[in-house]
Amino acid sequence: MKYSLKNILFFGLIAVLVAAVPVFVMELVGANPPQALRPISGGTPKEQTWITFFGAYIGSIIGAIGAVTIMFLTLRHGRRERLESRRYADFLFIRDILDQTMVSIDESPVQEALDRMFHLLEADFRAPDIKTLQNGLRKERTLFHRLERALSQTIIPNQQKVSNDLKKCFLDLFSWEDAFCEFIDKILDSCGSETELSRWATRRAAILDEVFERLSYDVDNLKYMHDDNLKPVKYSFVRFFPISEDGEKVSDSTSLGGKQCRTDFPLAFLHAMQHYQDSYEKILGALNEASGTLVSSLKKETVS
Repeated sequence: MKYSLKNILFFGLIAVLVAAVPVFVMELVGANPPQALRPISGGTPKEQTWITFFGAYIGSIIGAIGAVTIMFLTLRHGRRERLESRRYADFLFIRDILDQTMVSIDESPVQEALDRMFHLLEADFRAPDIKTLQNGLRKERTLFHRLERALSQTIIPNQQKVSNDLKKCFLDLFSWEDAFCEFIDKILDSCGSETELSRWATRRAAILDEVFERLSYDVDNLKYMHDDNLKPVKYSFVRFFPISEDGEKVSDSTSLGGKQCRTDFPLAFLHAMQHYQDSYEKILGALNEASGTLVSSLKKETVS
C-alpha cells in the first residue's frame, strides 16, 4: 500500500509538470495561447507559433513515453531473468548440499555400530569405536546446518511446508542418534574393562548380569532424567530394563560362555537393539521420502 501511494504521487507530479511546462514556456517567450483551438493552417502568427510549439512538445512527450516504456519493460525482463537465475542457482545449491548430507548419513558408522552391538552376547564381540561414530555424526550435522541456512535464505517460493517436513525428519534422526549413543556408552561403561580382556568370552554372562543390575537399580531409584510423568527424557533405553514387581530378576536360560545369565539381560538387550534397528530404518525411510519431495518441489517452482 505504501509503494502504490508513492507511485501515484510520482506520476501525478510528472503529469502536472507536463501540463505546466507549455504554459511557462509560452509566457517566457511572450506568445499568448489562442482563445480556442483552430486549424494549424489558420490563425494569427502567434496562434500558429503556439500550435507549432505545442505539437512539437506533444511529439516529444510521446517519444519520451515510448522510450520510458521500453526502459521499464527491459528492466522488468532483466529482473525476471535475474530472479529465474537466482532460483535455479538456489535449486542447484540446495540439491547439492542435500545430496552431500544424505551421502554422509549413508556412510556414517551408525549401521556398523548397530551390527556390532547385536553381537554383544557373543564371544567374539568387538565394541564399536565411539570416537569414529561421533565424528561421523558431527559431519552430517555440519552439513545439515548448511542445508538449513540455504533453505532459510532461498527465494524459491512455496517451500516452507516441505522444508519443515524435511527438517523434522533430520531432527528425529539426530534425536535417535543421541539416544543410541547414550545406550552404547552406558552399556560399555557398565561392562568396564572386561570387554577388552580375553576373559570376555567366558565371563560375559556374569558381567552382563552386573550390567543389568546396575541399569535396573538406576531405573528403580529414578537416577535417570524423567519428565513429570516419570517417563525417561534422556536415557530412552531405560524402559527395557525394568525389574519385576516382587523385586526378583526374571531368570533367563541363555547360556553365555558355558554359564547362564541370572537376569533377563539378553532378552531386554535384544529387545532394545531391535527397537533401535527398526526405528532407525523407519526414520531413514521418512528422511529419504522427505528429501525426494523437497527436490521435486524445488524443481517444480524453478522450472515453471
